[in-house]
Amino acid sequence: MTFLTPAWDHALLVLLNQQWRTGFFDLIAPVLSATWLIWVLGGVGLVLGVRAVGFRRMLPALCVILAVGAADGMTAVLKKEICRQRPLNTVPGTWLHESGGWSQRPADYEPKGGCGSSFASAHASNTMAVALSIVLLWPRRATFCLLLLPLLTGWSRVYLGKHYPTDVLAGWIIGLVAALAVWGLWRLLEGYWRRFIPPGGRA
Repeated sequence: MTFLTPAWDHALLVLLNQQWRTGFFDLIAPVLSATWLIWVLGGVGLVLGVRAVGFRRMLPALCVILAVGAADGMTAVLKKEICRQRPLNTVPGTWLHESGGWSQRPADYEPKGGCGSSFASAHASNTMAVALSIVLLWPRRATFCLLLLPLLTGWSRVYLGKHYPTDVLAGWIIGLVAALAVWGLWRLLEGYWRRFIPPGGRA
């Protein structure tokens, strides 16, 4: 499928990737896009949650895993069907981070052909699914801070030249839909459990 990049999408890419650059951003952007960061944060959160409320009350954590799986699956389908090339393979002047270092595509860079995997951003969808699921399941003032994670991760994907802003926006929407769907399912099952299964008893 041919994906035409809107003018505002391209302009915002150039702004975030080529113009708004600092040494500090160069340091933190690769970290915010690291897959291991999501797993570490998730693991630490799970351990702290089990210690705080016990294993049984942490069962809703399965909803977080399910939401991420749903978001990742939907994103994978879109990537395969749309085949949008990444900015680092199409836009001259794009900055990219590979093999531990930064480089910039030359002004006369010729875009690569073939099928890409830019739309939609899996990083954006997965982090949104994790953060929003946790906020919905455990609505606390502290958990709302987790919503910064998908925002920062999405910015980093554009800064690294991996995605257009619309890729990130689509990823956020997918993660939001996945989290809301799984949370709604959890509320439905929880209501059934409380209605038909008495505390400490069996159905």
